[in-house]
Amino acid sequence: DHSNDEIVQMIEPLLEPFKLFYQNYPSVMLNEERRMFELLSDIVGRVFYDGPFKWMKENSYDVDNLPKIFKENGRIVVYDMPHCSKSESFRESRARGRSLCNVKEAEYTAMLADQIRLEGGEVVVLSPYQGQVDLITEMLETDVSVFTVDGYQGKEADYILLSLVRNNEKTATRRWGFVSD
Repeated sequence: DHSNDEIVQMIEPLLEPFKLFYQNYPSVMLNEERRMFELLSDIVGRVFYDGPFKWMKENSYDVDNLPKIFKENGRIVVYDMPHCSKSESFRESRARGRSLCNVKEAEYTAMLADQIRLEGGEVVVLSPYQGQVDLITEMLETDVSVFTVDGYQGKEADYILLSLVRNNEKTATRRWGFVSD
């Protein structure tokens, strides 16, 4: 078990590309948050708004009903895939439609989505790349919805899995492609 501060410290570097984007565009300060569970809300508030939100979610989810992976690992789970320089099988590639995909990441994501769905959870998988959406959809064995991030914006689900795809040897923003935009 980790404290909330330890979890924020572990996750903050993963959000760095998004933080850089946020810093370059003017925004309006949000004070309240009503959708996310409190730990996730605090992380977003601290990383992007220099302090936690006033948490006002009404229908919280009973911890006893969480899928096994969240009971064992906490409400936020990050799978850090091996870098492609260490394991070539984790390298991104081009899908049939020329969009990017990552076969190994898709396998893990589909397996986890199926596991959560079989435990009764409403799970949605998101990816910035249509190629990854198509690949994960083909691999799923249960009824799980898969969307591009922009195609799902503004909606919500009990559990969201995010497959970022990118795993290459490029540097700086080229490593992230259009995701950095």
